[in-house]
Amino acid sequence: MATPATDHAEHERAEASLRPDQLKLLEQIRSNVIGDCMPLDGPFGSKPLIYADYTASGRSLGMIENFIQQRVLPMYANTHTDASATGRQTSHAREEARNMVLSACGGNTHEHAVIFTGSGSTSAIYKFMGLLDVMPLPTGHAGVRAPKARNTLAKLDKAEVVETDLEPEDKRKSRRTKPAAPKNKHPMPPRRRRAVVFISEYEHHSNDLPWREAPVDLVRVRCGTDEHVCLKHLEKLLKKYRKRPLLIGSFSAGSNVTGLLSPVPELARLLHRYGALACFDYAAAAPYVPIALGSKAYGNEGYLDAVYISPHKFIGGPGTPGLLLVRRDVCRNAVPVVPGGGTVRFVSADAHLYTREIEHREEGGTPDIVGAVRCGLVFELKHRVGEDFIVAREHELLERAWKVWSTLPEQLVLLGPQKLPKLTITSFIIKFGKRMLHYNFVVALLNDIFGIQSRGGCSCAGPYGLSLLKPSQEVFDWVLTEMGGGHDGAKMGWTRVNFPYFFTDEQADYVIQAVALVAQHGWRLLPHYTFDLNSGIWTHKSQSDQPVSSLLALFDRPIAESKPSAPASTTIQPDYNQLLAQGREILMATSEPVAASLQEEGHDADSGVHDTASTHSNRKKKTPALVRWYMLPEDCQDASLMKELVAKTEAWSLPTQQVVS
Repeated sequence: MATPATDHAEHERAEASLRPDQLKLLEQIRSNVIGDCMPLDGPFGSKPLIYADYTASGRSLGMIENFIQQRVLPMYANTHTDASATGRQTSHAREEARNMVLSACGGNTHEHAVIFTGSGSTSAIYKFMGLLDVMPLPTGHAGVRAPKARNTLAKLDKAEVVETDLEPEDKRKSRRTKPAAPKNKHPMPPRRRRAVVFISEYEHHSNDLPWREAPVDLVRVRCGTDEHVCLKHLEKLLKKYRKRPLLIGSFSAGSNVTGLLSPVPELARLLHRYGALACFDYAAAAPYVPIALGSKAYGNEGYLDAVYISPHKFIGGPGTPGLLLVRRDVCRNAVPVVPGGGTVRFVSADAHLYTREIEHREEGGTPDIVGAVRCGLVFELKHRVGEDFIVAREHELLERAWKVWSTLPEQLVLLGPQKLPKLTITSFIIKFGKRMLHYNFVVALLNDIFGIQSRGGCSCAGPYGLSLLKPSQEVFDWVLTEMGGGHDGAKMGWTRVNFPYFFTDEQADYVIQAVALVAQHGWRLLPHYTFDLNSGIWTHKSQSDQPVSSLLALFDRPIAESKPSAPASTTIQPDYNQLLAQGREILMATSEPVAASLQEEGHDADSGVHDTASTHSNRKKKTPALVRWYMLPEDCQDASLMKELVAKTEAWSLPTQQVVS
């Protein structure tokens, strides 16, 4: 499973390659993460906050926030004028940020436009669809209504369900009848006039659902034996649809579930060979890999037509807008996607003239000016640290993780291919026989025992998740039934962490070994937690009411005393070896089979499960064996199961390597 780990000397190679100015910048990043190692109070005492959820969103940097506070905000104004000093300075800052992004991504102003838009890649994709005049239909997709899908999903929602035409062609041909399109839907264009969009099997919902609702034919390309997009299958499909008026390849550059990296240049060349647009969702990958927009000018077909980015996922990125990088010559729309202020040169009572500049025409209204400036700064930061270093460092951190996690092949199941090159994004399940620890239980343990912030669920990649987890039809039907009863905790998923390049070896090893400890011993704490079937959240029994801070705290003191300042991150260095030892003690506190302790404490079989919905199949009637995929506190009543788990785990210990100091 794991790539052979390198020795400690080899781990030093990435940082050793940095120039003094780059090394200084890396240290600045590490010391400026707002909230890093701040104390988190929980059921097992105070723990340092170690954020390992950068795939979902980045963290703010004090150095950037201080710069914005001191140099940008004092001269802030709307960008729709250059006549005043503040308007001129703010407009300059925003355009400078735009150029920073373009330069960092290998583009040029003659061929490419940089458009700041809405929230993350989702907004960028919608903006791109508008530029191509293939926006989602106002009343939904008039696609194929599949009886099986309708009957199954009706368990989740009483609303009408329409399945889009995503089946392989041979299956569609084999149908004896095709149900009629639903009435009262916006009509689709004739098939021969529809655009065709190709996506992969591992897309984020943001690069899937919008296309389903658009007036296009959506085709999913199979994965090959290496789990990448199958180039042969894509070429076959491109040949099949080559007479359509518009072909669009829209693929994830890197999976937000497995970290799998797509062969972007190869895909772009193949798409262009058949006249298709080469578009890529860089939401998960952009902070960690080079982006090369390329140019048509040199005859290289590996150029990119559009790139969608979520800058909030960068270190320093929270508070940035979505980002669309697009070739100017693919923009087809005569009217802005969102007409409004700033998009026009002239307006009278009966006439108006839109600006020709794509960036201004497509950024109607007062944009997120400060967010755009912040976006430019985080791209410049990535560029100055060095993309070659970032890639090499991520590979080092992956090898450190594989060295430890490969000792737990039965309990710790890593999803997707575990081979380089890939991102450090890692999703895993913790398995015991035919059942697993619930992903949110794992998240709770990592948080409560170690202060590590991770994420549980399906990572907004449902189709890919089902292909990875491969539930039986019986389990799948049970999940849908449970969710139909309001029990979202039954939804299948995994736990996800990642190790960004600026993690120290100590931080990375702490996360790696904490995951290993929970994989081996986390089941022991099941009786001490309560599971909310409706939300899927697990809470320690001593923490039934978990307070959160309120924004109204701003007004707890006179506003005059509230001086602007960016929160400083703690400079206290945690003793990671001691924290791991404490974590192990917490997990091993129950040295005898848990069933015995439960009986002594007088717990009943249903303890630890809360259900506020009207019905629950697992409570009202006995669930068939092994259909419920996750373990519950009541499973600790099974003495034979507990003895088996204890026997397995007592023979195992962490690798002798301690956290590097």
